[in-house]
Amino acid sequence: MTKRTQLILKSLTLACFSASVLLFFRFYSIFRPIAYEAFYKEWLAGIIVLALCFLNYFVLYPLLYEKRRFLVYVLATLLSTATGTLLELILVYPQISPFINMITNNSPQEYYVIMVILLFLRDTCFVFFFFLINLLESTYDENKDVNILLQNTNELLVARTDDKNKTLVTVRSADIAYCQQNENYAYMYLINGTKVYRNCSLKNLYELLTPSKAVRISRKTLVPYRHIESYDNRSVYVIVSDKDLPIGLEITDSYRQQALQLLKKHCSFDKNIETETRPVITTVSAAQKSSNAQQTRDTVQACDSDKNEDKQTASMVLSFISEHPDCKGSDIAEHLHVSLSTVNRILAQLKAEGLVEYVGSKKTGGYRTKTTNNEP
Repeated sequence: MTKRTQLILKSLTLACFSASVLLFFRFYSIFRPIAYEAFYKEWLAGIIVLALCFLNYFVLYPLLYEKRRFLVYVLATLLSTATGTLLELILVYPQISPFINMITNNSPQEYYVIMVILLFLRDTCFVFFFFLINLLESTYDENKDVNILLQNTNELLVARTDDKNKTLVTVRSADIAYCQQNENYAYMYLINGTKVYRNCSLKNLYELLTPSKAVRISRKTLVPYRHIESYDNRSVYVIVSDKDLPIGLEITDSYRQQALQLLKKHCSFDKNIETETRPVITTVSAAQKSSNAQQTRDTVQACDSDKNEDKQTASMVLSFISEHPDCKGSDIAEHLHVSLSTVNRILAQLKAEGLVEYVGSKKTGGYRTKTTNNEP
């Protein structure tokens, strides 16, 4: 509901309440003194009561009570209520003074004291009613603002940039394409192509994103539903804006059954998850849809031959390490658009063959080819 709609509904409610009070004061004398031969003063009694209520509603409450000036608020409310009560009695005094003996057995002084008390209690009840309305509205608005603030805060994650400065930044959870665990760090790959990380486990990151927003497809890979292009029995394909094609992320055997159930539940697009071949993946750009589909078909055919794929990927991994000494497995996986588990398997094979080695500590080191490491 927009603020304009809320204002219209609030205005209509106050107008209906005001009309009801005026009509009740006009036709029923239970809440007011009888003004003989001056019926317009019966309307004035209702107007005075409404003036006290609106004074408290629009002025005293927001200016005093909401600013924690409680004592001043109470004194101002009592003073305004007493003023309204005396004003009403002064207005009707000429009409009721000649008939006091007919109305009551009390003396005029006693009658006026009784009337002042009754009218003051009546006005206090009306003002207190509006005070409760103000209190309920303030509580509702405050809770609403807090909920919105918490919701917006939960959408933001604090992380560090993956560069030399390691700057602290805030990341919107809606901008995370996928996450991967690398040693003690959870890396978040954003849809704009940048990469940030947190010093936490992937499990902790999964709890921050909440299970309703992301799915774990392996022990080291977490994928939000928002940016999933499609999936099959083996992989999930994620859209990243700086890539021509969606990135394929492998679903491991231990996570496959649960991951496929969650993907089927939370992803709204049509998919064929029974096939054992990768589907045709298209990018968001409609202009490149046809050409990208053909490229994906070629990729599907290449993936059907496991031996050729391993050899080709191993060759690309070895070439990348040769050109980028001290790189990490996550860098290779991101550049080649393959899963980190595949890269780790190939690196293990290359290390066993004596073609590459890991140099340095776990945090600062990286992979090098043997020839690169032995150069003077």
